Amino acid sequence: SGSTAPAFPGIDEVIVLDRRADLFSVLCSQFTYQALIDMVYGITNSSVDLSGKAWAKERKREQVRLSADNPFYRDIRDLHINRLGPLLQEKAQAIQRTYAEKDNIKDNTEMAEYIKKFKTAQSAHPLLEIHTNLAQDVTSSIQAEDYRQQLQLEDDITAQAAQSPLDAIEDWVDDQRPFHEVMRLLCLYSLVNNGIKAKHLDQVKRSILQAYGYEHMFTLCNLEKVGLLRYHQGKSVWSGIKRQFNLFPEGVSEDHDISYAYSGYAPLSARLVELTRGAPRGWRAREDALGLLYGPAQELQQQPA
Repeated sequence: SGSTAPAFPGIDEVIVLDRRADLFSVLCSQFTYQALIDMVYGITNSSVDLSGKAWAKERKREQVRLSADNPFYRDIRDLHINRLGPLLQEKAQAIQRTYAEKDNIKDNTEMAEYIKKFKTAQSAHPLLEIHTNLAQDVTSSIQAEDYRQQLQLEDDITAQAAQSPLDAIEDWVDDQRPFHEVMRLLCLYSLVNNGIKAKHLDQVKRSILQAYGYEHMFTLCNLEKVGLLRYHQGKSVWSGIKRQFNLFPEGVSEDHDISYAYSGYAPLSARLVELTRGAPRGWRAREDALGLLYGPAQELQQQPA
């Protein structure tokens, strides 16, 4: 007919979130396998340094690459740590079953098929050993008393406990707990409470400089500059944000909610994306809730070229 079909955008939908709308999630503890590896060892350029571990030296695996291109790692990296052990056990049993199949081969056709399966199992076997040891190390770390205290303090902050968690944070400073953990919890307290009263914040800052060194004056200034640490600016809206976005769901199966990743806390940014699907009118249906967050919310419809 000579007519041409209208050109539509190649990208169906783009959701852009300003990180300042959800600084909370950056500061809360995650419980997925990859997040805990990063917490315990640190992940740099998709690799983890295990040179301090005897089991890694024995296997000459002091540097392990954690690539999403690897099917084995891709299957386990986003699992909650409590689900990882059973899955690794299943994979170990599957490998052993593959090895055992060689006793039942009857002809060349079956041998050819078995060789393919054997090579897959053979390549997965060393990865299974590495991640079994990694998982054991990570589990030991999160069962340590110091880590449990850290989680309890984090829970007290997000629950806005009556007994101020700020006193506990000051005790952590006096004990010279790891600097990055102290600052993470202090910034989380600041965000949840819309800042810290000047008298208290100045006292904590002095204690930090005395305990960790005056070079961290620049750290404190930078945290204030980006809004992670600030003086009290009025009533906190955290309780409203928690309620409006159901950040701490109750009676919900972890299999069906993003809160599994944080063992109870649903990331605000994930809830914002869910709103574009769950509400009939998307964000426009929740303007009251969005008004509690940083910045405006806009939905733009791209027209065909």
